[in-house]
Amino acid sequence: MKLHLSPRRPWVAWLCGWISLAGLCAADWPQWRGPERTGHTAEPLPATLPAEAPVRWRLSVGHGYASPVVASGRVVFLDDVGGMETAHAVDAVTGRRLWSTALGESFADEFEPGPRCTPVVSGDRVFAQTAKGELRCLRLDDGRTVWRTNFADFGVVWNSERNTGLGAANRRGNTGSPIVRGDRVLVQVGSTQGASIVAFEAATGRELWRSQNDQTTYSSPAIATLAGRPQLVVQTRTELVGLNPEYGTVLWRQPVEAFRGMNILTPTVVGNRVMTSGQTGIIDHVEICDDVVLVHRAGVVKSIREPGVHASLPAQPLDDYLKSAAVVRAAPELRRRVAELEKTLGQRE
Repeated sequence: MKLHLSPRRPWVAWLCGWISLAGLCAADWPQWRGPERTGHTAEPLPATLPAEAPVRWRLSVGHGYASPVVASGRVVFLDDVGGMETAHAVDAVTGRRLWSTALGESFADEFEPGPRCTPVVSGDRVFAQTAKGELRCLRLDDGRTVWRTNFADFGVVWNSERNTGLGAANRRGNTGSPIVRGDRVLVQVGSTQGASIVAFEAATGRELWRSQNDQTTYSSPAIATLAGRPQLVVQTRTELVGLNPEYGTVLWRQPVEAFRGMNILTPTVVGNRVMTSGQTGIIDHVEICDDVVLVHRAGVVKSIREPGVHASLPAQPLDDYLKSAAVVRAAPELRRRVAELEKTLGQRE
């Protein structure tokens, strides 16, 4: 559920029903798409659901498009307060407000203003990102800022011509969420000056590495183990990319067609397979093997003018749609060069 309000009631959203249903399961939901960013929970679901969720509490909030998250007995959400994107925490049981922290100026286009990036809670920290590229690490207990940075610091240039095909998140606002792995938070910054993806030390904000020159689109990254090795899987404006999350080295890349860079989906990973789709309606299904990268491509499923596969997250790869497979990149030489580079980087630490 996202905090997306109708123009008729731009300042009111009801979180109570969502929290009531969330209360049926004890597990936290600390980030976009849940604990593992897969849309799944390990908690057992009840055999039946009530016909109508009981109201535990209700809260008026500002406009926004970001999802709320639940962690450590708190609900954390972002909204627009007086033209500022603002992070809030409330008690998950009572709805009592705990803290609010202004993050930065709200972004607005022909749609209503408000935050678009779902926050991430990891331990006692909240990582919140604004549509205009302000990244904050906040304390979960009181909302105080631990560290901050802004995508402009990495050379991201805002494009005010919103209806052109140039850029994506830098003209329509950032909508993706960072992801935490171990001691680091991995962020799609979107700079074409070697900082498309940046890893920060979660505790201090110290930059650990930066990688690639891709512009950011509207997708969120995922972490997965593919062909036996951990990978950060990122959908950029034009490509699906697998990187080593330790050093930022590229393991593989695959172009993904998209109208005006509108790659929206969070990559879905099952086994060694990664599935995504662009606004062309073509489903790309990439299989990562030890020595090759396979690309299975389906035909056009829907017109780009219809809401469909470019904005809907699948539960698993849709094998019924797959028509063909082709070896697009022989990988042994690439893997050898990546291993040598990672060894060199490790020796420098």
